[in-house]
Amino acid sequence: MSMPIIARFTATQELLYRAQVDVMRNLKWMRLGGVFVVVVFPLLMFAMNLTRGLNWLEALTGNLFWIVGFPVLWLVGIPLVQRWSAHRAFHATPAAQGDRTYTFDENNIVLEGGLSSGRLTWPAIIRVVETRALFLLFISNQSAHFLPKSALASERDLQAFRTLCQVKVVETKLYHAQVPGDSLSVTAPTPADAASLDFQCAFCGALVEESPPLTLAILLTDGGEQHLPCHRNCLRRSLHSSVPLAI
Repeated sequence: MSMPIIARFTATQELLYRAQVDVMRNLKWMRLGGVFVVVVFPLLMFAMNLTRGLNWLEALTGNLFWIVGFPVLWLVGIPLVQRWSAHRAFHATPAAQGDRTYTFDENNIVLEGGLSSGRLTWPAIIRVVETRALFLLFISNQSAHFLPKSALASERDLQAFRTLCQVKVVETKLYHAQVPGDSLSVTAPTPADAASLDFQCAFCGALVEESPPLTLAILLTDGGEQHLPCHRNCLRRSLHSSVPLAI
C-alpha cells in the first residue's frame, strides 16, 4: 500500500449514540429479541386467549399490555436507554471526547486522540460493517471502533478504505440500499484502488501481480459484499469444465 488512509473526526455524544445504535442493530441476539418481543410474543398471547374461547376483540383487550404495551415499551424504551447510556459514557470518559485521527495501512490501525492513543493490527478486527453513516470495526462480538464516513477526506479515500477492509477482513459487510439477492460476478477494482494495495489470490494464496486484479464479487442477501482477488488461471482451474467463463 503506497499511502496510508487517514481519517479525522471529532467524537461527540450524538455520534457515540449513533454508533451504539448501529452496533446493537448488528447483534444477532438483539435482532432476535426484537422479533420475539414485537411479533412472536404478542401473537402467542393473542393465540392463547383465542384458545380460551374468547373472540378476537376479547383476546386483544384481555392482555392489552402484553400484546400492545410491551412491544411499544421495547420500541420506545430501548432507544431511550441507549441515549442515556451514550450520555453517561461520553461524560464519564474524557478519552472518548474530542478530536480523533485514525491511520490505516496494510498492517496497522493507529488511533490518536487528545487523551489516548493505540495501535491494532488487522487480525484484531473480526468483522467490519458499513452502515448508512458509519464504519464499525468489531474487535469482539459486541464491541467495535466506529468511524464516520465523513471523516474520510474524499470519495477516493472512501472507496480505498472499503477495498482495504475487504482485503484484510473476511467478514466485511458493505452498505447497500437494495440488494436483489445472492449473486456472483467477476469484476476488477479501479486502477487507483488496485495500485495502492497488494492482493492475495483466494485460491492459491500467492500474490496477484496483475493490476487491477481479477476479483470475484459476492453480493449477499443481508446487504453484505465480499471481494475475492484471484489469478485468472486459478479461477479457470477451480471451475467445472462445463461452466462458461468469459475472461
